[in-house]
Amino acid sequence: AECRDGIIWSWAVGNPLVVNLPDQIGYRIGTGEGDLRYISMQTHYNNEKREKGIVDVSGVRLYYTKNLRKFDAGHFRLADANNEHRPLPPGQSETAIEYSCPERATMHMEHEIQIFYTFSQMHKMGRRSWITKWRNGEFL
Repeated sequence: AECRDGIIWSWAVGNPLVVNLPDQIGYRIGTGEGDLRYISMQTHYNNEKREKGIVDVSGVRLYYTKNLRKFDAGHFRLADANNEHRPLPPGQSETAIEYSCPERATMHMEHEIQIFYTFSQMHKMGRRSWITKWRNGEFL
């Protein structure tokens, strides 16, 4: 569906280094529909000054329990892949790019969703970013 991908967690420069899921939330691991079957970690390094001797000490801790959490976690990407990395138009000092997730991508969800973490990733090209929430054409 639109606005969905296989990513379960994202992090980018400028966001909190440690982000824990709330205690009552977890990802399902198993063989059922929508369950995680494997996890792959992708790391992007950035050493613009080409400094020597830098050692990566980042990592991820995953905790497993047989006790299901009250709520299932998910990742919902609000972006338009066709517009990523769009250059600034010539002669302009700023531009606005609006991303939205069409109603048809969320209207058939079986349960209400609760947003507990958001972030914007602009690859050092943006200065301001914000997220607004709308329901039935009304700003919340």
